[in-house]
Amino acid sequence: MDLKEIREEAVRETKRTLILDAAIQVFAEKGYHETRLEDIAAKAGFSKASLYNYYPDKESIFFNLVVLKHEDLYKVLNERIDPAASIRTKLEILFNTIFAFFGEHFAIILAMSSHESDCLIHNGGVGRKFHKELIHGFQAWDAKVKSYVSEMLRLAEERNEICLVAPAPVVSMYLLSPISSVLRSWKWAGKIGDIRETVTQLCDILMNGLSCRK
Repeated sequence: MDLKEIREEAVRETKRTLILDAAIQVFAEKGYHETRLEDIAAKAGFSKASLYNYYPDKESIFFNLVVLKHEDLYKVLNERIDPAASIRTKLEILFNTIFAFFGEHFAIILAMSSHESDCLIHNGGVGRKFHKELIHGFQAWDAKVKSYVSEMLRLAEERNEICLVAPAPVVSMYLLSPISSVLRSWKWAGKIGDIRETVTQLCDILMNGLSCRK
């Protein structure tokens, strides 16, 4: 790739980012179903025709947005969680980071919690196009986080910090499930809850369930 191509790709990537930044605002304002491509184009300062140079349709924009933000979240988790820390500390950092992230990007919750966006993620798309590669990207992220938490639990059991009554991958799935419930409650309330209190309550419940002292 020569210098000209590098510059062109940099400009293209900047414009793609502008579109995604605009999309997250429009999804929050209108919801996934009511959002139109022309709404996103107008917010980003593009014509609808020029938008097609970067994304073929609304589903593609949505999935690129979700995958990008979730990859950012995974990087932050890796940076903040010390492998040598106790399992309680790791869980606190895990939940604090996830809830703070979605608190900062509250518009994602508003868009992702709609029935239409749930169908996109879990049923492989709606309408004429399924965007399998983007769905795979989201599912790969989901699997990566579950694997990360599973390894965290396995190490904690080796250190006799916790006692697992089921394989670590199974426990990790149940351990992560309250996150979606919390985000859904924020969606219904239309505002972010008390993150510190929520994390403390979750960790108290989970550590009680994982304790070796029954």
